[in-house]
Formats: sequence, C-alpha cells, structure tokens
Amino acid sequence: MFKFRRLLCVVLVCALVGVAYGAARKIRSFSTFDEPADADAMAIMNIADSQGTVFQVIVTGFTPDTTYWIGRVDDGGDPNACFPPDVISDPLVTDSNGDATWHVKHGTNFPWSNIGIYVFNDQTVCYELRALGNP
Repeated sequence: MFKFRRLLCVVLVCALVGVAYGAARKIRSFSTFDEPADADAMAIMNIADSQGTVFQVIVTGFTPDTTYWIGRVDDGGDPNACFPPDVISDPLVTDSNGDATWHVKHGTNFPWSNIGIYVFNDQTVCYELRALGNP
C-alpha cells in the first residue's frame, strides 16, 4: 500500500506539471512529524521567470479532514522559526483518506530552500510543523 501511494504521488505530480521544469526545485520526499506512519508528500517550486512562482504540493496518508498551511522553515533549519503563509494564504485540506493536492501560482519569485507543512492556530502563528521537505 505504501509503495502504491508513493507511485500515485509521482503520477499526480507529473500530471500537474505537464512538462518537466528544468529550473524547478523538486522535493521528492518529506520528513513527517505527528502524522500517520505512511504519510508522505512531494513538491515542486517552479520559478517562472518574471511571472512568479508556481507551487505544487501533493500529500498522501496525512491526517484525514485536516487543514494545513504551506510555509517555509528559516534557512537555519529551526522548525519553530517558520515563515507563515502571509502571502500564500490558500490552505491545503486533506480528504477523508488524508490525501490532498495544493497548486498555487504567486506573482512573486520565492527562492525557498525548503517547504514546511504546518497546522496553524490562526494562520499567523506557527503551531506545529507536520512535514518538512528539502530539495
């Protein structure tokens, strides 16, 4: 089952991307915290020249029916020093299986070195890091 979910992640990412982005930052696996044992995620951050950044995140096996926020951990790697999604405010919401796809295009180039998937208590204060991915 775990290998099937990972394969499903790969297929979904390829379907969303359509073509491989040469300059894209890809995160093929995340470290998860306080999530089910088979939880995993994949992400692509594509800087589209002057048009901004396209973010794509797919999670599988996360906690069902939960709202998460995408942010980044500070470059020092401290998971408690996150940067809330003050500009990118669309949440990632898992379905009854704990799966979700998040796709956002933002008009600013974000040279993020990592992606954090958080549960926030009010969209502005870091509450709990649930997954961390580094390219």
